[in-house]
Amino acid sequence: MIKKTWGMIYLLTFIFSFALGIFLTPFLSPSFAGIEQVNWDDSMGTIVKDIPYSRGALNKFDLYLPRDQHKATKLVVYIHAGGFTGGDKADDEHIAKYFSSKGYVTATINYSLRKENNNVNVLQMSEEIKQGISAIVLEAEQRGFNLDGMAVAGGSAGGTLAMIYAYRDAEQAPIPVKMVISMVGPASFDPSKWFGLDNHYVSDETAIVGANFVSIMTGEHVSAQMMRTGQFQHILKPITPSALLTPQAPPTLVAYGALDKVAPFAASAALIEALKTQGIIHDVIIFPNSGHALNRDRKVANKLGDKINDYLETYMPIN
Repeated sequence: MIKKTWGMIYLLTFIFSFALGIFLTPFLSPSFAGIEQVNWDDSMGTIVKDIPYSRGALNKFDLYLPRDQHKATKLVVYIHAGGFTGGDKADDEHIAKYFSSKGYVTATINYSLRKENNNVNVLQMSEEIKQGISAIVLEAEQRGFNLDGMAVAGGSAGGTLAMIYAYRDAEQAPIPVKMVISMVGPASFDPSKWFGLDNHYVSDETAIVGANFVSIMTGEHVSAQMMRTGQFQHILKPITPSALLTPQAPPTLVAYGALDKVAPFAASAALIEALKTQGIIHDVIIFPNSGHALNRDRKVANKLGDKINDYLETYMPIN
């Protein structure tokens, strides 16, 4: 029974990632939320690709360096989507070129991914992002850029990793985290919110299903009893943006699809409440007719684009 249930959750995780690959295309495409295609040439700056930041095969980043080195004192790190099992920094090249064309040093970053033959988990990914961002700042500074602030951003899985860094790791960041942007990034991995399970995990089946899901996401052993006692919440906390929020968190811009069935909106409702109760400067933009792709509310997408620009101008101005 346990083996069968584990297999079901593992399958659900991969269905989740496959769905992301299909449904993320619209908001990763040029022109979404005002992120326009840039016809990049050497007069605009320099692109340096595949800079390693650790020993892992995927531990590399790309750096987009604006031509005006003296004005480019702000960094945007954009973390790719892909359901924690896929995606690549190359998917976000148009996003990086867009931000760099506006005068921001910009980086896209790869991180280890969960596959059938490994035990990579979200906690490991978040630690790699932490290491990678330090390497990004160092590389930019070695190339003559004097950075004094950054934004971390991402879509879906990347949005979650961006929030984890902004809320958990900002105090150790090499430069101040001025803002965070997440588009449909899950803010919690509580199985009851993802799969509609009884949140007391009374039955053996729901407790085992929940325990296996938490184990996959965290890399920690979780038992059925830990689900029933609530101990699993402590294990989930390091990768749960809604639980990591403190009053010191940076200004936060998040977008969600009200009809999201891929990363259920219910899994992120606690974040919205926490942003309010913790007194964080924030904007939550809900796409009422959209799912995970945010592709059925054009006017709302335009509003999101305006908000992104407002946040950059307010918290990350280019002098």
